Amino acid sequence: FQFPDENMADILKTWLKKTDIPESAKQLENWPRFMREEWGTDEGLAAAGRHRAAVVASFRRIRQVLDEFNPDFVLIWGDDQYENFKEDVVPPFCVYLYDQLECLPYANSPVMKAKGNVWNVPPDKKVTVRGHRDAAGFLARELVKNDFDVAFAYKPHHHPTLAHAFMRTLVYLDYDQKGFPYPIVPFHVNCYGSDLMLNVKTGQAGMHVPPAPTPRRCYDLGKKVAELLRASPYRAAVIGSSSWSHAFLTKKHHGLYPDAEADRARFAELKDGR
Repeated sequence: FQFPDENMADILKTWLKKTDIPESAKQLENWPRFMREEWGTDEGLAAAGRHRAAVVASFRRIRQVLDEFNPDFVLIWGDDQYENFKEDVVPPFCVYLYDQLECLPYANSPVMKAKGNVWNVPPDKKVTVRGHRDAAGFLARELVKNDFDVAFAYKPHHHPTLAHAFMRTLVYLDYDQKGFPYPIVPFHVNCYGSDLMLNVKTGQAGMHVPPAPTPRRCYDLGKKVAELLRASPYRAAVIGSSSWSHAFLTKKHHGLYPDAEADRARFAELKDGR
């Protein structure tokens, strides 16, 4: 949603050129009905505009709720896609104890063809993002005392600023460019697990690559974070920077479209408190 509508299908178009995907899977007639309808006769351009309008409206509602709550800080759960953590260390969890960072929220994407953004802001514009070192330190300290051995960091490792899972949260919740006044506490979760090292840059593969933390461990840690924040003196908002099944990560569909059926089932479980 940072880039123009005409670029929203860039990843799919790239995937359709991959030689390791069966030709039958690339054929329009074999796609799900909703996907064929979105693709239409303009390769998804009109659907991109409709999708943007719906999602941006949701961004604005979330921002309104956030402003009404007026938190002391915003904790953002986010993953790392071979950005800050690479071969030398990949922690299951890491709390960033940043004071502030000079970030590049409008930088062009290496996987999108767009040369600009929807705000016409120069891609090299730097923005100061404030952290909340005291709250982050409190959280890391209390988690360790409660037997959750989380890592912590005072400065970036490989990535110069913030990985895009965190940066996109700030950009999307400030879609109208009025400023984001809340300090943040980025909280890394290794969502990619062993797939992180199936990267062309590393050539790593095989059973020796450890997995992501289990869903049970993530649940227990999230529950403990909620308990700690409720008992703390802070007014904290907690945001999950994520999506459901990314199309290009859904192996059962060769990376061409998401697993919408599973997404709806997981959503129903969350909605029902299961």
